[in-house]
Amino acid sequence: MFRLLSGGLIALLLTACSSGQQSENQDQVDQWYSQGDVVATAAQSQLLTKVKTALETGGPDYTIPFCHTNAGPIMDSLSQVFKCTIERISDRNRNPDQHPKSEEEAALMLAYVNRQVVGDTVLSNSGAPVFYRPIVIGLETCLKCHGQPGTDIAESTMGKLRELYPQDKATGYQMHDVRGLWKVTFPEDYE
Repeated sequence: MFRLLSGGLIALLLTACSSGQQSENQDQVDQWYSQGDVVATAAQSQLLTKVKTALETGGPDYTIPFCHTNAGPIMDSLSQVFKCTIERISDRNRNPDQHPKSEEEAALMLAYVNRQVVGDTVLSNSGAPVFYRPIVIGLETCLKCHGQPGTDIAESTMGKLRELYPQDKATGYQMHDVRGLWKVTFPEDYE
């Protein structure tokens, strides 16, 4: 369904327009994909760099409180730089604020988890373009905080997770699982 929304619906809407509007609309959609790529790549790079440094400084038990305190401000700072809203969402969220915000977003998340949708997606929500990119477990290091408790995640790390995220659902992942989505919301008048 969402593959249709991300590609087919846009194509259908563009077909209904005149040839000139069609090209202009496609240019706009291409710009959202391009800028979404830039923003999501920068956000992931910035966050992974900070997490890697935290892991090297004190291991997973140090990194959990570091992320708890710093991940939000890192995203807020990048949101200001790029003049958009950068979020991470997941059906199995660690931070209670990072759940899908609508039924449609929950369905999109599930479609990514089930590999019915791969790659990037752009949806327009009341004129505001929203770019989504899957967050995939790609490093063994990720499993130290998101893997199997007792196997990948040390008991001391689980203690930190229970302390800082009492409703944590972000464990039990394996390599190459979709853990969540980058969500980049551009303002309606984004240029």
